[in-house]
Order: sequence, then structure tokens, then C-alpha cells
Amino acid sequence: MSDPVDGPDAVISDDLDRIVRTRRGDLNSLPGASLLLTGATGFVGRYLVETVIRSNEVSGGPPCVLT
Repeated sequence: MSDPVDGPDAVISDDLDRIVRTRRGDLNSLPGASLLLTGATGFVGRYLVETVIRSNEVSGGPPCVLT
């Protein structure tokens, strides 16, 4: 867990790591896929985009392309 002094970016980073780790089975279908996401300007949209990006970084497979 991050120290609160690290700020919101550290909290978000910890959240993304936890999401990718715990939802690995759900994210396994994304490598090599294209994902069209509309309306991703809010909180949930940002987390979805950031989760896919983090999954791409750690998966070791072909990335999921976000458009």
C-alpha cells in the first residue's frame, strides 16, 4: 500500500497493479485485440484505459490497441 504522502498518482498506480493482478483472467482476451472506447473522459473511463495500458505493459504478449 502506498504512503498517503505519495499523492494520487501512487494510489492510482497501486489500484492499477491490483486490478491487473486480480482480473488477469478477464484481461487475457485482450492481447492482440483492438478496443474502441468512447466517452472515456471521466473517472471510470480513465481507469479502464489505464488498466488496459498497464495490462499491455505487463502481459508480455501483443498489446491491445485502444482507439
